Amino acid sequence: MRIFSHKDFDNHFGTALQNYIGEVLHDMFQDARVILPGEPTANDRGVSSSDWFLVDEESALFIESKGKRMGLAAKVSLSDMSALDTELGKLAEGIKQLYKCGQER
Repeated sequence: MRIFSHKDFDNHFGTALQNYIGEVLHDMFQDARVILPGEPTANDRGVSSSDWFLVDEESALFIESKGKRMGLAAKVSLSDMSALDTELGKLAEGIKQLYKCGQER
């Protein structure tokens, strides 16, 4: 069995990517900005928090880590757009999550 076909691979890969992004942010912005790790669970209204927040005196950046890749069918099919629509729908859900989190803050 290939490791990427394991049922929990996506979750573990996503967590590893999120942690890696946090390490990079800490290294890149350690002097000028405060980095607060996002909450791993949703609030009482069901809105998930961003993975990371980059904050300074004037602004806040909400960072959502996504390790999803677009499937081959979505990249190459010219006649059947359903695979592309499905993949774009997943991307749109991540964007929607980020906007909801920003509105809650």
